[in-house]
Amino acid sequence: MMRPLRTTPPIRSVSKVVQYIRKVLKENKWLHEIGVRGEISNFSRHSSGSVYFRLKENEVVLECVVWKADAVRLPSLKDGVAVVATGRIETYDRRSTYQLIAHTITLEGVGDLHAEYEQLKKKLADEGAFDADRKRPLPRFPFRIALVSSSEGRGATDFTTEVAKRAPHVEIVIVDTPVQGTGAAIEIADAIDKASRLDVDVIVVARGGGSFEDLFAFSTETVVRAILRSRLPVVSAVGHEKDVSISDLVADLRAPTPGLAASLIVPVRSELLRNIERHERTLGRVLDRHLKDAGRELAQAVRYSVVADPARLFVPRQQRLDRATMQLLREAELALRGRFERVTSLVRRLEPFDPTRRLSQRKGELEILRYRLGRAGTERIERDRARAAAARALLEPAMRRGFAARTLRAQFLEAKLDGNNPETILQRGYAIVRRDGVVVRDAHTVPTGAEISAKVARGTLVARVEDRRNDGAE
Repeated sequence: MMRPLRTTPPIRSVSKVVQYIRKVLKENKWLHEIGVRGEISNFSRHSSGSVYFRLKENEVVLECVVWKADAVRLPSLKDGVAVVATGRIETYDRRSTYQLIAHTITLEGVGDLHAEYEQLKKKLADEGAFDADRKRPLPRFPFRIALVSSSEGRGATDFTTEVAKRAPHVEIVIVDTPVQGTGAAIEIADAIDKASRLDVDVIVVARGGGSFEDLFAFSTETVVRAILRSRLPVVSAVGHEKDVSISDLVADLRAPTPGLAASLIVPVRSELLRNIERHERTLGRVLDRHLKDAGRELAQAVRYSVVADPARLFVPRQQRLDRATMQLLREAELALRGRFERVTSLVRRLEPFDPTRRLSQRKGELEILRYRLGRAGTERIERDRARAAAARALLEPAMRRGFAARTLRAQFLEAKLDGNNPETILQRGYAIVRRDGVVVRDAHTVPTGAEISAKVARGTLVARVEDRRNDGAE
């Protein structure tokens, strides 16, 4: 049976398809004027005056826009407010999406998540959790940072990349945790508690951008309390600059993004070294200037002196110059010593992070482990050999005894089986009588004149029944 040929579908241009879809939506009366109830999310007001937002219900969202002419009549709106938006459904050609073009919005209330957000925010504000005098200063030169974030997230990547670029000597300890979804708040709080127990200088809580719902774990009381009880300063870098979680408000420092958090916490190593060199050059120039000024002052005093005895005039000025020189040298020495001690301290703090030293230490530890492993392997092999020899010494006699017992058992069964063998019974003079292939056990079952066969030890006899006798068996 031949399959029918598939017809070629009509081919249309993109603009024709989009125009048709727009026409279908426009002619659908059900979508021409409709009120939609939902909770506002991702609310924003464009510089043109138009308003953009989403209406959401659980996980379902509807894109909405209110043009400038209608936006001026809107009530005060923000994320989390429950509203009824009235308008028409249209398509946005450039993105192949549909949206509600609203002209009227009626307030209904505040969404559950935003109500919870505002309630916790007010509670913490009353406790003074947002007060500036409660927040702790960050270390000026951190060397170890605990990063509480998802190791696979964009926020962690941005932060670690920026730190590596600015200060490669700074070590980052990642405390991996989910940053959204069911149970994320508990996981994040546990990660902050764990980071607080580490030997680090500061804790950074970071995650990339997302919707209000995606970031809500960082606005739960569980996470906020973990930040408040941390023994170390906490930097919150959650979402983008426009996203503000309650964690941002209670943290010791709020960074607009994870990348900017690195910029706020870690100074650029090359800039620090340049500052030190610049201060040293400045100090050298100041010292040279003072010495030159003193020299000029001495030269002028000698040149324009009217004292008859120049030596008497020169001596006090020489002493003054000597004292000034010694004072300048002492001050310069003290300043240089302070700078040198500071540079030495920084170098000493950087030495533990020298990769050459760490590699040498790891190499020594590896050699010790290799020696211990080889020694443990040799001892284990010797113990296994001894156990195998002992097991063999016990197993061989047991196997011989078992084999002898099974041999006797087999001989006994063979003799018993041979005694029940039909061929053996036939050798004693017995015969097996069959009629039509069926063994005859009762003479009365075979009628007179029937043909029977009798198998004896050597061959088979065929006979015909002439008479049947009763030998007294019942």
